[in-house]
Amino acid sequence: MSFFGLRSPKELSDKKIIKFATKYSIPTQDVYRLDEDAFLSLLNSFDDSILRKDWYQPLQVKSFSSKGKSNAHLINCNMPDDWNAYESFDNFPMKMGDCRKVDTMITMKKEFSLIIPILGYSRGFEDLSASDEIIIVYWSHMMHSRSKVIIEEVEDYRTKNQDKKISVFYVNNDNFFAVVKK
Repeated sequence: MSFFGLRSPKELSDKKIIKFATKYSIPTQDVYRLDEDAFLSLLNSFDDSILRKDWYQPLQVKSFSSKGKSNAHLINCNMPDDWNAYESFDNFPMKMGDCRKVDTMITMKKEFSLIIPILGYSRGFEDLSASDEIIIVYWSHMMHSRSKVIIEEVEDYRTKNQDKKISVFYVNNDNFFAVVKK
């Protein structure tokens, strides 16, 4: 697996998630973890196998307006090595580009029901109505190098758009893949 840049999925404590987030230059107040049970329940509710496959991907970037309208849903299996191949990060707000149609099945509110703040670090879910854009990034230590690439892309995007209020939620999903593998 390491040959392909993948590591075996392992359950991580909140402390380990924060350790890896720091290594990957993720601001610790932006670090969350996935609620594995809620996520698995959501996956099992999908009748559409393509949608289920998309949501099952370990690396995802989702962009929403402050009103919760979906702008983009990028997933690792549709992105070449360059996460900006479809110029999604060249515009504000982020867009899908020519990748595919944006997923609007799941609302931003539903998405936030899948995320758990890491006590003592995560900023929680403040009022997001003042945000110009809300980005949710699913990442994992299991996908070490690919996670680093997407995190750098999102942080570069945030830097390029410093004049905008962009709220980013980095959601670690290692525990989900460790549990599903068992």
